[in-house]
Amino acid sequence: MESLWLFRAKRLQAIASTGLYFCKDEFDRERYQEVADIAHAMLADLANVPITRISGLVSDFAKGYATPKVDVRGALIEGGKVLLVREKSDGRWTLPGGFADIGRSASENVVIEIHEEAGLQVSATHLYSVRHKAKAAYDPDARDFYKLFFLCERSGEMTMKAGIETSEVGFFAPADLPDLSRGRVLESDIHSAFAFQNGAQRLPRSISCFCTEHIFCCRSIARRLCCRCRKRHDLVWLAQVLSETKALFLASRMSSPRRTTDAVQASHCSSVWFSKRRTAPVERP
Repeated sequence: MESLWLFRAKRLQAIASTGLYFCKDEFDRERYQEVADIAHAMLADLANVPITRISGLVSDFAKGYATPKVDVRGALIEGGKVLLVREKSDGRWTLPGGFADIGRSASENVVIEIHEEAGLQVSATHLYSVRHKAKAAYDPDARDFYKLFFLCERSGEMTMKAGIETSEVGFFAPADLPDLSRGRVLESDIHSAFAFQNGAQRLPRSISCFCTEHIFCCRSIARRLCCRCRKRHDLVWLAQVLSETKALFLASRMSSPRRTTDAVQASHCSSVWFSKRRTAPVERP
């Protein structure tokens, strides 16, 4: 996890960037620019690099609302080993991936990155992890990232080969990982891919991406919103779908036909409850 001072410097930089973009008053612009200069100086001191390098890292500074960047990574697992590429920039290994390009979905981006860095054609099958770079043990970074990790499957017979930004490509067992580029990937990111694959293989593909906790949470939120506003009937429908999905999820984990029936009946009871809420008078709190 990044230090408190790095977090504060990045927040000041983001506030200054957004302020410079939106403010119209010249005096306010002067103040925001001063905040930006202080933030850049703090980041340069923390990273022990020239201040010009810090300024160049944020190419969209003061060009809109400051938001985190998106980094996508793909895990291709075959024969109990995961595909890794060696970066030319630092000589270390990582899951193939990089910045998400505008105009493509996150999964489309990761497919292209794996093709460019490892020469393989794959399809992204599951999103298995989303991480905030600042909240994990990655190398400190003056920029802010959300990291999206996808589980992938090979979809062609192309031969592995390194790309422009990579020097080597190979498959590694989780217990025998090489020196990782820790600004890009951690051991836990790779182990999570194996854990997710093992869990996903035991569930039907249609519901393997659901988490029980998320299903219960979304259904609960939809219920409360439905009670508060008669115009949100689409939330009633959403909650019904989630109830049925929850029943399927629970049924997939039950070997007994009796338990499967119980799960479906529980889903039906939820649907009846929502149907009554749709026609019943709604009192605003």
